Amino acid sequence: MNPQNPNLANGQQSAPQALNLGMQNIPNANWRDELTPGDRNSFVTQLFDALRRLSPTTPQSDIYTAAKNFENTLYTNSINKNQYILAYAKKIHHIRSSLREQPIINQKAASGAAATGPPNMG
Repeated sequence: MNPQNPNLANGQQSAPQALNLGMQNIPNANWRDELTPGDRNSFVTQLFDALRRLSPTTPQSDIYTAAKNFENTLYTNSINKNQYILAYAKKIHHIRSSLREQPIINQKAASGAAATGPPNMG
């Protein structure tokens, strides 16, 4: 008998406790049925917008292709909806973090160039 719940055998956990022990890694072959094409397109659009800001000189068609390929890889390789959304969220977070750091890097580069002046050509 389980001392916390006499209705369960030793070591056996009730459903709420089991849910907290990594349910996000349990495969669900039908999870893709839960996503509409609009949901997927929304993810691609958000990723495209973030990548476009990160790399403004890259052709938009290349950025869209990269966003679409990334989403498709997640969609194909994820074992459940949780994994798909978590991987997407991590990617967006990484891009947004890079965008926040970009002005600081550009400021440091500009102030370093201004402080040292142009290279000595003489």
